[in-house]
Amino acid sequence: MKTTAIVTIAAVAAGVAAQAPTFPDGTPDCIAACGKSMLAKTDLGCSAGDLACLCPNKDFGYGVRDCTWEACNHNQGNLDTALKWLADACAAVGKTLPPIVSLRVYV
Repeated sequence: MKTTAIVTIAAVAAGVAAQAPTFPDGTPDCIAACGKSMLAKTDLGCSAGDLACLCPNKDFGYGVRDCTWEACNHNQGNLDTALKWLADACAAVGKTLPPIVSLRVYV
């Protein structure tokens, strides 16, 4: 029974890891840190890394946006890059961000 539980947990963890989006080469650390931080959240009603669940949640999009804005020193180019990454990652699992999550909120 213990072996079955360990194998099941490992398989679930591998599935989450396989779904986690990657960041293109050259992505600024501030963007990657914010994306990874938001993907790890479990207080949005989703399992960590579950983009199919996280993407439609406006708070997930706001979290990536707001974290990036602060962590990347209010750089609009980095914000645009982060939200494009997020939109692409969500599209890869057949989901879209809520329209309220804008690329140009702070301009």
